[in-house]
Amino acid sequence: MKNFGRIAATVAGALYALSPIDLIPDFIPLLGQLDDIGVIILVVLYWLSLRNQTPAAGGAAKDAKIIDIDPIE
Repeated sequence: MKNFGRIAATVAGALYALSPIDLIPDFIPLLGQLDDIGVIILVVLYWLSLRNQTPAAGGAAKDAKIIDIDPIE
């Protein structure tokens, strides 16, 4: 379930790029293909942004403060 956003974005981007129903129809020269390429680029950028995030446990452990206590003698 933790990869649901990644999978949903990939499937939605692929369906939009392959679908005959577009925001800008594909029979318009150049502009019809640019919107498909734009959606694919957005999905790739989304994947790259998720790659740069730290996991929740790793981020919490990295930012945790360590208390060093000397033993009482």
